Amino acid sequence: MSDNGLGPIFADTFVYTTNGTTDTYTMQPSLLAFNFPHGTAIAAVQLSITQQLMIPQVTEDLMSYITNNYHDTTMILFLWINALSPIATYPNRQAYLGQLETWLTSCAVCLSTTIAAINAASTAAQALAVTPNYASISANPNVTLWGALAISN
Repeated sequence: MSDNGLGPIFADTFVYTTNGTTDTYTMQPSLLAFNFPHGTAIAAVQLSITQQLMIPQVTEDLMSYITNNYHDTTMILFLWINALSPIATYPNRQAYLGQLETWLTSCAVCLSTTIAAINAASTAAQALAVTPNYASISANPNVTLWGALAISN
């Protein structure tokens, strides 16, 4: 640990595990260009930095979970089909696509709950113990483009 006049600076590592994959991150001094008042407790600095590093990683992990089920291009096509299928003309197609919306909403709730838990942590160790609860995500409806296009009403 060193002191550069802005407060304590440290280099540390932490391990983050999600979906059975473990990543180890080393906090480099160049990552510690935060403006903490001089005298800020090291635990508060560690917590803040841990939160700031974890939230983008958790977000990326959940986005990977989504795109592993539905590729970005496929999602764009779903949006296009949905936009061109007014509910008055295509209520069954809208209901079919609505299953995907429900699934995506449960993914977003999982992410926001995880981020809230990370932000609510009072120590870096508590923040590091937070992992997304993938079991809270509703079952993948396995909606397909061909299935949506096959519904004519």
